[in-house]
Amino acid sequence: MEQILYAVVAMIIFGTISGVTRLAYRHPEGYKAISCTLMALLMTITCALVAWNLAVTMTGGELHSLIEASKTVESGNVMRTLQIPSFILIAVPSLSVYLIFLLFLPKLLGTHVNIKGNIDKE
Repeated sequence: MEQILYAVVAMIIFGTISGVTRLAYRHPEGYKAISCTLMALLMTITCALVAWNLAVTMTGGELHSLIEASKTVESGNVMRTLQIPSFILIAVPSLSVYLIFLLFLPKLLGTHVNIKGNIDKE
């Protein structure tokens, strides 16, 4: 069941990234207007995820002394299930780097979008 959830989330993220990429390519001025908001949102999400993992780890460390020796393996497993997977902690800031890259996409491709929305090579 967990793999299905990851697959659905991955499809939603892929669709969103594709849409944002198209927006950055076809409408660079519009993308510039929303890019700061998107990056601030991603950084807020990153901070929240790191804070969650830190809180779970610190709580597990504090409770470790209160748990019976025979139950430490189980408590470690519970702590690992409560933590955010590391690939997510890497993917979210990486997406911010990609959003910054998209700001420079028109310059890199040497394109300009005219008033009608058509793309002209410079």
